[in-house]
Amino acid sequence: MEERTRDLTAARARAEQASRVKSEFVANISHEMRTPLNAVIGFTQLALQMAAQPEVVEYLRNVDLSAKGLLNLINDILDFSKTESGHVKIVPVAFALRPFIADIASILKREASRKSLELKSVVEDSAPEWVLADQGRLRQVLVNLLGNAIKFTSHGAVTLQVAASANQLKFSVEDTGIGIPPDKQDIIFEAFQQADNSTSRRYGGTGLGLTISKKMVESMGGQLMLASEPGKGSAFWFTIDAPAAPPPPPVAQAAKALPARPMKILVVEDNRVNQALILALLRKRGHTTAVAGNGVEALAAIERDSFDLVLMDIQMPEMDGLEAVRRIRKAETMTGVRLPVVAMTAQAMAGDREAILAAGMDDYLEKPVQLERLDAVLSRVSNAALLPPNPCAVLGEPAGWGEARP
Repeated sequence: MEERTRDLTAARARAEQASRVKSEFVANISHEMRTPLNAVIGFTQLALQMAAQPEVVEYLRNVDLSAKGLLNLINDILDFSKTESGHVKIVPVAFALRPFIADIASILKREASRKSLELKSVVEDSAPEWVLADQGRLRQVLVNLLGNAIKFTSHGAVTLQVAASANQLKFSVEDTGIGIPPDKQDIIFEAFQQADNSTSRRYGGTGLGLTISKKMVESMGGQLMLASEPGKGSAFWFTIDAPAAPPPPPVAQAAKALPARPMKILVVEDNRVNQALILALLRKRGHTTAVAGNGVEALAAIERDSFDLVLMDIQMPEMDGLEAVRRIRKAETMTGVRLPVVAMTAQAMAGDREAILAAGMDDYLEKPVQLERLDAVLSRVSNAALLPPNPCAVLGEPAGWGEARP
């Protein structure tokens, strides 16, 4: 019995170690892929704003679409890693059902029209106006199922139907596409599996979408089911817990965000291509910039000069962004003033955002950086009632900022 217990303990330890290694590998791959993608997408968007020749504009749009397709692939891998480790969080919120379905249909309408397919969406009268469910996860599942239906259908129609029963909603996606052979219908829900090897060559895809969707549906209290006949089409359906909900109280419309006033911004980034991108984006918006290649250089720059904002990468040599912001915040305990520091990072695994904010960051920008998010952060900081002055203007050389100090 003791020997068996030792064997089980050892096996569990090996499994936990393997899980940690896999999670670290996926996190590193995500970081290393997001970093160059940040530059590809960012510079493409800048070039699109400057391009005059229609042919050049078309080329750049194709580059942008391809880069965003690669980003979607990375996000699929991350979602798969989260579902495998049980880190999927379901956050129910009240939302209006019919506008939600109409929005999803509009997202995919262009691709359906390109293939001359009819895309229909039907919400039965019995369905409530407002429901309580995880809107983001549900959107992810429906976009995946509808996207697959459009991908594997060359003529006819794709239909999304929504019905209500008690405290549940039933969603079905039907197509008139190639269908799935009976002996392949079980394996397509397994990771990296498709109906046959030629499917990935002809239609693309990793075979992760249905695996992720199945896990998401199960997390929301349902099951994802399939009925299909080769050459005649497929139907996927699922139910989730989604009781009717009262509409939330009206919220006063927020005032339109003011454009950011010119600021002096320190960019802390070790990748030279991404340095060039963020500096170009900031200067195009009228800001004055300085650059540091790691946390040590950032602390030295803050001691020498005053800044309105620091955009801080996380994973850097010599001193990372988390250690740098900790030293900044430690020094600020002596002054009572705060320098805004915003993380700008390719770390996007479960828990990364929370850990980054807990270290002392004021906000979080995920790479590839979305320009709307960047503009919102710049507006928030520049239009704050009172921007905190640089602590070094008071302290000179505060303890805790130098590289050699503990």
